[in-house]
Amino acid sequence: MRSAMFAATFATAFASDAAGLCGAGDNLDDCAALCSLSMELGGRSPLWCKGTSLCAWSGVTCNGWGRVMGLDLEKVKFKGSIEKITHLTELQHLNLYKATFEGGIPENIGQLTSLKHLNLYKTDLNGPLPQSMSNLTDLRYLNMYKCGVTGSIESLAVLTGWGGSLMEANLMGNDVSGTIPGIWPPCSGTVDAISGSGAAMRSAMFAATFATAFADDVAGACSTSDNLDDCAALCSLPFDDSFQQESDWCKGTSLCAWSGVTCNGRGRVIGLDLEKVEFKGSIDKITHLTELQYLNLYKATFEGGIPENIGQLTSLKHLNLYKTDLNGPLPQSMSNLTDLRYLNIYKCGVTGSIESLAVLTGGGSLMEANLMGNDVSGTIPGIWPPCSGTVNAISV
Repeated sequence: MRSAMFAATFATAFASDAAGLCGAGDNLDDCAALCSLSMELGGRSPLWCKGTSLCAWSGVTCNGWGRVMGLDLEKVKFKGSIEKITHLTELQHLNLYKATFEGGIPENIGQLTSLKHLNLYKTDLNGPLPQSMSNLTDLRYLNMYKCGVTGSIESLAVLTGWGGSLMEANLMGNDVSGTIPGIWPPCSGTVDAISGSGAAMRSAMFAATFATAFADDVAGACSTSDNLDDCAALCSLPFDDSFQQESDWCKGTSLCAWSGVTCNGRGRVIGLDLEKVEFKGSIDKITHLTELQYLNLYKATFEGGIPENIGQLTSLKHLNLYKTDLNGPLPQSMSNLTDLRYLNIYKCGVTGSIESLAVLTGGGSLMEANLMGNDVSGTIPGIWPPCSGTVNAISV
């Protein structure tokens, strides 16, 4: 999604360097960013920048559109700065556990506005935090254990409460001043090191999480390496008896191997395909799958309609509710789904205003919507009603 008038992009500036280094379908910005690092990596991986798709490179995780969303560069030795990482505009998870590089955290790290997990455990930062870190309002987990960080941490203070999403932080072993409301300093005086490659990245001081509330219900239901929040959310869904008996869910195996479940490279649930599944109650526990991007409930049956708090699924990109019996208005919280690109609620019995969806264009990412067969009022600028009078059903 670029135009000629923006020729001076990062990718264009490095186009000659990146040509032939990645796959033909790869994003040029991401290719240029990674391959300018690989020159500094000194041949860390024989798969990097050899003409293959970057989504197949070791340590790289892509989303469904081939954009880089995760980097696992544990213990990598860089020859210089890592500032080119900040050009990976859809990066959500960055693991630099015990990596070595020059220049500390890039001053413009605040460009990574989608970043959710940042692990800098025992990297030699040796200096203050960049002020631009205050822009990382999606950041949930931060580990800076023994990094040589000095000075004020006030740039992190805005990342909790209404201003951000920060849930856990480990700043032990640094000479810092200031507080992060509700997070630092820890009440217990200790914080478990967040490993970055571990599944849960949690500490004992955050006991009141969703997973803890359901710990007794999910004990032994998933494998020991699975994320406890995701395990609790999936295994507390009210499936009918036949599904519980016949499926491979919640029987002690890794949830990433269960039918209908898709995980990313860190074992977090990003996709659910529950086509024609019958539930015995509400599906509101799905809203605790905080990294869910794709949800297919094609002709599924459940009670209570779309959960009122569906707006918690801020990473959701595809939502298919084709011929589910919603029979009521859309939740207002759907206006929070600013990453949503494809929506199908064909013949779902939806009634009333669709104004909660209107903000998902312009200020959001919505590209296609199918609302046919519902008694709704209102418009979604540029999308609904369709100019042609028809909308292709989106099958997810």
